[in-house]
Amino acid sequence: MIADGAEAVEGFLKGVLGAFPDLWLKPLKIYHADDAVIVEAIWGGTHLSSLPDIAPTGRKMEIQGVLIFVFDSDHLICEKLYYDRSTIRRQLGAN
Repeated sequence: MIADGAEAVEGFLKGVLGAFPDLWLKPLKIYHADDAVIVEAIWGGTHLSSLPDIAPTGRKMEIQGVLIFVFDSDHLICEKLYYDRSTIRRQLGAN
């Protein structure tokens, strides 16, 4: 999924925070590159509202993934998020 622009990013975040209102994130390791910051993290929450293809389950999920924040000088130009969606589906019982 690509969320390009402020409105698309806001919609994505509202969807995630709506589905997991108690969403939490724990950074594990932070790496610095010339034009990026890379964060290994664990995050999770309780599935209380619909996702595009999964009705609310009330189940908790916890996954590990990577966030990459790309910069042009001191301006954030892109955030990339990598995680295993099938792990979320399995934990929510939506295989």
